[in-house]
Amino acid sequence: MKYFFTVLGLLLFTAPLCAQEIVTCTPQKSFWYIPDTAFNYCMSLPPDTRATDHPHVVMVNGLLLQYLILDAKKYVEEGEDINSTLPLIRHVTEESEYMTGQYKSDINLQMQLEAVAKDKTGIYWFFEVPGAGAAEVKKQHFLEIVYGDVIFAVAASQFEGQDPNDIKALLIKTLGSLVVIKDKGSICK
Repeated sequence: MKYFFTVLGLLLFTAPLCAQEIVTCTPQKSFWYIPDTAFNYCMSLPPDTRATDHPHVVMVNGLLLQYLILDAKKYVEEGEDINSTLPLIRHVTEESEYMTGQYKSDINLQMQLEAVAKDKTGIYWFFEVPGAGAAEVKKQHFLEIVYGDVIFAVAASQFEGQDPNDIKALLIKTLGSLVVIKDKGSICK
């Protein structure tokens, strides 16, 4: 279990905190409302989603799902299109180097381009957690896109017996529903 909290901690405390809440419109329709300093974000969630004690994390079908919002401009080089996948690749590379240092071990990170929405391509990446025991996190999965001037990512931990394809599908469906909204009151309309 210590690796779960290590991985979760590494990710959660490297990103700015924003309050979030689950908004349930009907028993079959829930949303993840994430107010940020510049915009209010919203993503569709399965109906059995539960809040957790951490402002970045919800529980979905037994999976801990978290979000991250980062400044994409930090990863863009002069003259480069912010909407290309290069800023995402730079961010993943930076995270890989950071996690290698934290684990004091190389991580076997794999990444691929993934169609997230009709007009959005993102980077799906994952790695096996070094030294994980039987009851600990086996892999960390991430999906991120450039959305406006931010990198918006969702991530989930994979424990023993959980299907990585189900995790990937959840990340794609969740991030693929990302929109900016005026305020929380407009979600269920």
